[in-house]
Amino acid sequence: MIYRENGEVETMEGFENILTGEDVAPGFEFDLKILRMPTNASPIPL
Repeated sequence: MIYRENGEVETMEGFENILTGEDVAPGFEFDLKILRMPTNASPIPL
């Protein structure tokens, strides 16, 4: 969920987006693809 400065809440689904800092943090970009687990990854043992 993204909580915007004006109080709006936005939900993004999937990992195909890049979040930006907009006016709050100009120049900031976060590529959500780095959070995706590889399809061949083994589960982490508990």
